[in-house]
Amino acid sequence: MIVDRIDNASHYYGLGGRFERALRWLAETDLTMMEEGKHAIEGDELFALVQKYTPVAYETCSPEGHRIYADIHYMVKGEEAFGYARLDQCVAAGEYDPNMDIVFFKANCDLIRLSEGTFCIALPQDVHVARCIYKNAVPVTKAVIKVKL
Repeated sequence: MIVDRIDNASHYYGLGGRFERALRWLAETDLTMMEEGKHAIEGDELFALVQKYTPVAYETCSPEGHRIYADIHYMVKGEEAFGYARLDQCVAAGEYDPNMDIVFFKANCDLIRLSEGTFCIALPQDVHVARCIYKNAVPVTKAVIKVKL
């Protein structure tokens, strides 16, 4: 998993063209005015999910993983605890759903603070959990970019 500030996004352009376009889109788009929901960037190969919510207790969150897409979580407003665990140290809690490209896990994740202007990149080997309270439950606006691998 990669965690950094959007100001440093250019350091990760080498991950590939879709990652570069996704990070540029995040840096150049006013996400504060964007409506919730799915926003196409390049069809199903690169798209954004704009989300607005209030984080909840870590114990109620579900660690997840993906096989077809990488996630770029970008905090527009607010903060949350974001968790990470290595795939080889986790146990699947159900079957992989190929239609949603998701599998849930039982995992003890290490938590970081995802704050305004910060992004993280979760690859298929990265089990991750989002939407968790950091210290206080403050309203969040976040964009999750799905990058087809």
